[in-house]
Amino acid sequence: MPLFFECNCEDCGKKFKFTDDYMLCLKEDKLVEMKFSPLSPYEIKEHISKTYCNGCGKFIKIYLPPYHMEKDKKRVIEEIKEYLAHKRPRKSINIFMEELPSNTIVCPECNKEVTLGFSDMKKCPSCGSEKFDGMFIVVEY
Repeated sequence: MPLFFECNCEDCGKKFKFTDDYMLCLKEDKLVEMKFSPLSPYEIKEHISKTYCNGCGKFIKIYLPPYHMEKDKKRVIEEIKEYLAHKRPRKSINIFMEELPSNTIVCPECNKEVTLGFSDMKKCPSCGSEKFDGMFIVVEY
């Protein structure tokens, strides 16, 4: 189920819409990031969850492989690590995790605890103001 978070900043007037419904797929022998679709014709290599760190103000992408048979798991993990080694992140921090141990992670940039998704977002990513309204929308396919 994709999670959408919409917020409006009262100070700078900007509107934001965030989603964590992305996946890494094998398309024409290349790994590419795509929006989630239950009808995707491509092989899903992993799910990508997104969150925001209030400490350093950066977005975090968490790459989490889907469950595979044990013999495929090592190969899939190596493919993902290779992809991340050559991908140049823009304004985001990339983290690879084989498993999510809880609903929080530690930001590798500032070492503060971060809630998965955007549920703990406390400041505007544009101006840093804490005066914004947010609303979550969960979509079921």
